[in-house]
Amino acid sequence: QNRALMLSTGWSSQGNPLLRQHHITSIRQYFPSLKVETEGSAYLLPLQVEAYPTATLRVILPHNFPSVPPNLQLLNMPHPLADGNGYINVSRVGREFNQWTPHHNVGRLLFEFSSLLQRPVLGLVSTATPARPLSSIPVSSNNASSNSNRSEQIPPPSVDEHLSVEQVTCLLEDPQKFQEYFDSLESVRKMNSKKREIIEKQERATAENAAIQNDIEKIQTEIHSIIQDYEKTCSLYDQQALRQQQITQVRRENRK
Repeated sequence: QNRALMLSTGWSSQGNPLLRQHHITSIRQYFPSLKVETEGSAYLLPLQVEAYPTATLRVILPHNFPSVPPNLQLLNMPHPLADGNGYINVSRVGREFNQWTPHHNVGRLLFEFSSLLQRPVLGLVSTATPARPLSSIPVSSNNASSNSNRSEQIPPPSVDEHLSVEQVTCLLEDPQKFQEYFDSLESVRKMNSKKREIIEKQERATAENAAIQNDIEKIQTEIHSIIQDYEKTCSLYDQQALRQQQITQVRRENRK
């Protein structure tokens, strides 16, 4: 009853092994070929990147997960969001990680992020930063002219135009500019809109499942109480039957 009360009142998931195991199961479902580094706390998710055949996403579950999001480390592959040791700032991975709750589907979120990592052009889906046209992104250059006060601008590409090497270099050197450009793409905006609709449906389903789980646990508690009462009743019945047998035996002996 106390457990059901804590769940129904928003009890912190820290120390909840059932919810933690639920998230681990979700990761296994989305990544059947994962490797277990440390059972229950660290997993290696292989990435399919042609230029980096050994690229791996390391998922570390802190002791208070899922109250906090997992830690991510990119192995054997460079990325603008990864520091020198490969650790990624999860708050910039997407809205769900930035606004983390214990009821997010961590397997799905990791699958979406790993899919983006595996694309030829690296990028993140985020709705936190407003879109900005590519024409406002300056060109970075390593030659002597970069020291001058000349400010060059990249013209916005047409539908069929590809980014130049300088444009790609500029975007990869500045994660924020890359994110702003990526979010300005029409296809990404449509994808984000559809994604938000799906997430809202999943969150409603999660809330409904949590309510059902609370009801199940209450019923289980009631069944356990009924079983205990039944066992006590059976014990009293056995005692009374034994006493009745003893009385009957005594009466028979007295008659003799």
